[in-house]
Amino acid sequence: MVSIDNEKLESVFRDMGVIFTSSGTIGFFFKFSLFGSIFAVIIGVFFILFGIKEDRHGTRN
Repeated sequence: MVSIDNEKLESVFRDMGVIFTSSGTIGFFFKFSLFGSIFAVIIGVFFILFGIKEDRHGTRN
């Protein structure tokens, strides 16, 4: 059975979020697709927030 390390998975989600957010911001400034840029930023923020989870003590992992 395959074991997935949650800490690595959260790190991957944060990295994906940074990539989506930065590419959406760059696309917005260079006037590519407005809808695509906004969508990329929203998806990026979602990935970043999904990658940052709090444990029972309220500290971030």
